Amino acid sequence: MSLKTRIYRLLRSTQSVSQAVVVLTAFTFLSKVLGFVRDVFVAMFYGTSANLDAFIASQTPPGLISGIFAGSLATIFIPLFIRYREEKDEEYARKYATTMVYAIAIILSIFSILVAIFAHQVMRIFVPGFSEKELAKAAFFLRIISVTAVFNGMITLFNGILQAKKRFLAYSAMSLSSNIIVITALVMLNKSLGIMAYVTGYVVGLGSITAGLMLMSRRYVKPKNIDWHHPGVHESLLLILPLMISSTVALINVTIDRIFASGLPTGSISALNYAVRVRSIPISLFGASVYNAVYPAIATAVAKENYNSLSNTVRRAISLLAFVMIPITLSLIPFSSWVVRVLFQRGAFTAHSTAMTSSAVIFYAVGMFFATVNVILVRIYYSMKDTKHPVIYAVIAISGNILFNFLLVKSMKHNGLALSTSINAMIFFTLAYLGLRKKGIKLNLIDVKYVSLTLLASVITLISIYAVRYYFGNGMLLTTFEVLGAVGVYLVISEIFGTFKLKAVIARIRREKP
Repeated sequence: MSLKTRIYRLLRSTQSVSQAVVVLTAFTFLSKVLGFVRDVFVAMFYGTSANLDAFIASQTPPGLISGIFAGSLATIFIPLFIRYREEKDEEYARKYATTMVYAIAIILSIFSILVAIFAHQVMRIFVPGFSEKELAKAAFFLRIISVTAVFNGMITLFNGILQAKKRFLAYSAMSLSSNIIVITALVMLNKSLGIMAYVTGYVVGLGSITAGLMLMSRRYVKPKNIDWHHPGVHESLLLILPLMISSTVALINVTIDRIFASGLPTGSISALNYAVRVRSIPISLFGASVYNAVYPAIATAVAKENYNSLSNTVRRAISLLAFVMIPITLSLIPFSSWVVRVLFQRGAFTAHSTAMTSSAVIFYAVGMFFATVNVILVRIYYSMKDTKHPVIYAVIAISGNILFNFLLVKSMKHNGLALSTSINAMIFFTLAYLGLRKKGIKLNLIDVKYVSLTLLASVITLISIYAVRYYFGNGMLLTTFEVLGAVGVYLVISEIFGTFKLKAVIARIRREKP
């Protein structure tokens, strides 16, 4: 058996739930590592330049439309496809899937063509503050990458088909290959093509995922299986509208911030983009792990209307988030510049780029804890089959984001946009919490004693950092030791306060009862 055949069979193999968890966890970690490597090269080659600003801005229109479709389809397509396979038969489900593939491909292709034709006018809407030269660059990039809206839509559908058939490995492996393609394009082509190396890698990378998933799902792209009168198409259209509204709300914040940032000094859009990358590290590593772990318990408690259990589950989850997020938030005040320098400062990413990015990181960090808690609150609503109120709260919060952008951008520049995003997270938290109370669900969200002791331990750690800096300075090497020392100090103080039990952690690692 040839190597090509072995790889093909491996990618088409099915995985159990436990195997899927292992596969997805491993590949998610690898994807984060490769994504970081990609960002390091992007920072080294392009820094916070006007070219990078223009390219990032050009990703907004196709990203917005494909994000709307992708978010909606991911929620609708998989359960409908599985239901049709179980209640009807494979052929019925195949016709539904094939029809949806062609329908979405046609819709997104029309969008891509229109965007490419009217690229200049479209970019004027999304980045009104750009000069004519910057606008022309963004429009040029948009014409090239407009096809990525089609790629992203197809990736969502094909991945949904494979997941429904318990084939999780293909998408995970191809996502890694996409990052490898981008990194290779940056390394091999940057000297000759400049920013076009990044553009090329970006388009080819997404195209490679689409082609690979299409190959894995080739039974679902045969035109003979199209049935425009299939009941599933009509059902999907009825379900997709409210979800599209929800997905739109989630993406508007990014679009709004880029619109405001387009009128700021060169590099503002890039700096905000890098700052978001830094902010997402603790959220994706710690926040996602917590709320994915507690979601089944939340759903079970809601289904049984056991609100005491719900309150206890949420309080424990928020306490765990507080233990991690509060010290990270406070530590980013003295360490944000060090973090950005370690991650990005090399090549075209200068000390000025570090200063712009690190200041934005601080203001994004202010709302980091609330952003993670909000995910838990939203999942409570979803467990109650209430999708309306989270959308309403998000719309109100976005309105507040626009208002605070207006108020802060003039005096604080791009930092005002970052702070406005954090305020937006706090507004949503307040509305979502009060909304649950109106429903009669009085959650005891915060363990006041635990969070207070965590905050005190974090403050003591922060004071110790400033004391060390006062006497010994803050050079790059010294700061590295300060970071490691701060973690140790925080854990020791937490052990003393009783918010962290090392023996219990070791016992759990050994799978022994504490």
